Amino acid sequence: MNDKENDPAPAFNVKKATFFVVVALIFFLLAALSVQVLAFSDKVTIALIALSISLILFGLLDSTSKVTLTEINGVKLGKGISLTGAAGGFVVVFLMISDDEQVVPPPTPTMDAFDIVFHSPLYLESQNRLFDKEKLVITQVAPINFSLSDYPIVPLENVGSEWGKYKVIERKLDAIGDKMHLVAKRKVTTSFPGPVSAIPTFNICFHRSNDLVIGAEFECQSRTCTLTENASNITPCESESAKVNSDGWGLFSRAYAQSEERGWITPSLSTLEEMNETEHITYVDFHVSASDLRLPDRVNNFSYALSVNHSPIYLNGWQENETRTAVNPSMRFEFQFGLQNLDFSGKDFGQENIHLTFKFFSDDQLVKTHAISRKYIALRQVQETQVQAEDGTVYRWRGNQFFGKDDGYEVFIWSSEKPDELVGRRKLFFDDEDITYDTREVVSVIRPPLNENENWGLVVGLKDQFGRVEFTFNKEKADDILAWAKTDLLGKRTRKRPETGHDHPLIKAPYLYELKGH
Repeated sequence: MNDKENDPAPAFNVKKATFFVVVALIFFLLAALSVQVLAFSDKVTIALIALSISLILFGLLDSTSKVTLTEINGVKLGKGISLTGAAGGFVVVFLMISDDEQVVPPPTPTMDAFDIVFHSPLYLESQNRLFDKEKLVITQVAPINFSLSDYPIVPLENVGSEWGKYKVIERKLDAIGDKMHLVAKRKVTTSFPGPVSAIPTFNICFHRSNDLVIGAEFECQSRTCTLTENASNITPCESESAKVNSDGWGLFSRAYAQSEERGWITPSLSTLEEMNETEHITYVDFHVSASDLRLPDRVNNFSYALSVNHSPIYLNGWQENETRTAVNPSMRFEFQFGLQNLDFSGKDFGQENIHLTFKFFSDDQLVKTHAISRKYIALRQVQETQVQAEDGTVYRWRGNQFFGKDDGYEVFIWSSEKPDELVGRRKLFFDDEDITYDTREVVSVIRPPLNENENWGLVVGLKDQFGRVEFTFNKEKADDILAWAKTDLLGKRTRKRPETGHDHPLIKAPYLYELKGH
């Protein structure tokens, strides 16, 4: 019998096959990681998969081949067959997977987010102490489905000595023809009386002209903004005030008439919060809410108007028609604003009267008006109260008083259990004397009683150059004012009063009162 015929068939080498399967699994794992974690290219991932399969082929072929085949040129024939089969398998698998790879078409143009970049003068006139000359705040006026809150804009860079470069980011126009209208004003940093026109205002209006990514770059001066050559895929709003000049096509939206009605121009709540973090200032954070506005579903935006003691309040200089804000009548209504102490002196028995008017619109059609009011005592914690609009809508109105670092003491100059005496006589008598302290006009401020003190009181108030009344002081300044009151005012009498036909004591028993809980 032929010995070769009696040789057993080559045994399957389980150990060797297992080794190559494990190595192949490692390459499969690398292929999976390349997609999820390593971010390799698609070709690398395909190569790793093909290599894994070829390793399995090599292991199977090599494990079933005779180990001792005749050598050809020093290479074992079995090994050569195994390597050739594995290499062929790699090529076949790689080409099969590559051919099946789907080519992803390039994305179609989308309504992408865009940046608005514009240059604006820093406004270096004498009144620049009233607002930040390098920062603007914008209100987005249209389209109405956007939330129209205030966005402070920090300059990207200064351009020369009188110009700044500003940027507004992440605003979207969803469809061709959608309009963007921005009103940009200087960021008010302190409260002062005056017309709204005291705040430099810039109007910007344009709409999307096609479905490509858009860019808007403007230069603004004298309240007019013109597009620069870098603007792309936008068109200016059509209006009578749009004009063409030698510098290119102009862009100026329908302009709101600048009101000359005087009122208090005050920082917005966001500005007050920002200032309080670094300067520890005095202000009240008011919060007005309603769980049910009783409005039809078509209502989608509202405006507000605010006044205190019948004086208009313009938050960051916004007029009522610039405060249009998106609203959903089916959801809880929330409105917040901040208020510094202005010319408050407690004329209404120690209280100030705040009036809010909300106008609710369906697009531009007025649907309903809610007018609500409340009283509060300056520099006292604000008690929550409920107020009703004419249609029965209930608003909850609360506030949080923030005290500044110098709000430690009041200087009392008169006390009485009779509020009518203070309101009708003593305050009037004192204020008519035209008294000054350290060049500042002095007025008296009515303070209602606290729980532990049933007396009403008059305290010293000092007017600043804007007419704001300061009546709380740090210990050092309060001591100085008290000493002055005892020396210069105590024992003096008013001029002859026409109401009574004789003069009256100017002050009575001045003393310091330390504020608690601030």
